[in-house]
Amino acid sequence: MVLIVSLLLSAILVPNILAVTALDVLSVFLAGSSVSLLEAALVENEDAVASSVYLHVGSRPKSQLTIYMSGVETKRLAEAERRLFDTFGKAVKEGINLEYMRDCVRRTRRTKKHDVETAVHYFSGPIIVDSLYGKRSGENLATLKTLEDFDILEAWTEDQWKSYINKWFVENRHVSVLGKPSAKLAKKIDDDEVCSSCLSHIRLLIVFIECKD
Repeated sequence: MVLIVSLLLSAILVPNILAVTALDVLSVFLAGSSVSLLEAALVENEDAVASSVYLHVGSRPKSQLTIYMSGVETKRLAEAERRLFDTFGKAVKEGINLEYMRDCVRRTRRTKKHDVETAVHYFSGPIIVDSLYGKRSGENLATLKTLEDFDILEAWTEDQWKSYINKWFVENRHVSVLGKPSAKLAKKIDDDEVCSSCLSHIRLLIVFIECKD
């Protein structure tokens, strides 16, 4: 089954490139590999509650972070949600691996450089977003000229990262969607599909008869 957790990052606006970049780095730190924080706590252990964890940052006037957990047993959906936020709280309370975080900063920077050379959407995406939500002066596009935000983030202390995680992942309000299976709904979908197929055959038969007449 699927567990979807959506966090509205109400104070992170599109022009705040440092805040958005910090989220990109955190998505790698939290779920970028088998040794990342969420993967280790929820997937790669003896008491795993999910088969995978994926984070997506949606840049809009107010950014939104969505966390997807797949392969969760129906009876453990609530437990998976609780353990997700317990993991965030534990990171804030017990601390994080700062050297691994800085490695994630460098890794995300390399990905950005690669995207500049190979991804057609690297420039077109931010330009479209800026035309929709940015300032009319176009000053926010200046952020495309440099990657200095990664230099700033690489110099962040452990307390700065913990404060950021606490603000947006622990204390922030969220909406969770627990995707439970429904035998009744599955039967209804199958029945509707059969009815739709029968109606289509009847319509075609009517058209065929009318054409012959």
